[in-house]
Amino acid sequence: MHSVNSLTHQFTNSITNPPATFKTSILSNVPKSLKNKKMDAAAIVILAIIVAIVMITFSILNHRIKMRMIKEGHIDENSIKILSQQNDGFKLDTLKWGIILLFGGVGLVILEYIPHRIDYCNSTLPFGIETVCLAFGFLVYYFIARSISKQA
Repeated sequence: MHSVNSLTHQFTNSITNPPATFKTSILSNVPKSLKNKKMDAAAIVILAIIVAIVMITFSILNHRIKMRMIKEGHIDENSIKILSQQNDGFKLDTLKWGIILLFGGVGLVILEYIPHRIDYCNSTLPFGIETVCLAFGFLVYYFIARSISKQA
């Protein structure tokens, strides 16, 4: 009977206090902040892949609908006008996000070249520079989209 109690005690002790080799792992020496950054980066990559898959699927399905309409003969002037407007809007959206991301990247590059003497933790300077660059990107997009719409 005594041996059963000692085995039970050893078993519960091994669960609550695992051996030292079990506790040490590859990530045990990595700081928590770095672990969180890796998890954040992984989440961003997964989100980007999902968005890309959705956009590709949307484009393929849109193309199939257009081909089915042409094949079945449901084409008139109104449907051609509607389908061409959908394409122009998608092109302008792509242009918008490309310009905004470009100017956002320019803002981050500018922040990289600002001297590190500035205390970023207590300063709003990085946010201001990034916001101004993004706003400039929106303005560039606005003027490009306006000139495209005037030509059409």
